[in-house]
Amino acid sequence: MDAAFKIGQRVRIKRIDNKNPSLRGSSLERYWGQTGQVSNYYSISPRLDQTFYIYTVAFGKDQKVVLYEDEIEKL
Repeated sequence: MDAAFKIGQRVRIKRIDNKNPSLRGSSLERYWGQTGQVSNYYSISPRLDQTFYIYTVAFGKDQKVVLYEDEIEKL
């Protein structure tokens, strides 16, 4: 499975509507709806048959956040 987003791509942080609030969703609440640019991404494979991607998204000069693939969308 290839990464859904590439370095330099503009993305928006999606609102996560979990019925059971988690730390993951609540910590991103302040970023929901903001747009940024993918500055890097990494793959992680907890098992041989699974690959997940996490992305570093930059906002402005000094602000960056690391997100899972399902937390961002293409513009």
